[in-house]
Amino acid sequence: MAVVEDALRRRSFAPADALELHRQSRAWLEGELAKAFAGPTVVVTHHAPHPNSVESRFRADPVTPAFVSDLSLLIERWQPHLWIHGHTHTGSGGYQPDLVIEV
Repeated sequence: MAVVEDALRRRSFAPADALELHRQSRAWLEGELAKAFAGPTVVVTHHAPHPNSVESRFRADPVTPAFVSDLSLLIERWQPHLWIHGHTHTGSGGYQPDLVIEV
């Protein structure tokens, strides 16, 4: 089990910790996407950025949100040219090419 050390104690990694890390990572990514850049924008992440990156049989699985986020609003706002991600271990079979490309 992962352990988190904060200013007061050592404790187990909790869902709230994962959510906070997600928020921090998302804020960083938004900041990077907001920077002016000449050329195509390519995003590379370990976790999938959209539920359509997962085979439909896994979309309702309670474990899926542990490795797939719904970053639809971020994708629509910044419109990266290419988004490469891993972690699904299967083909999605139903991604939206204008939003996410899984390689």
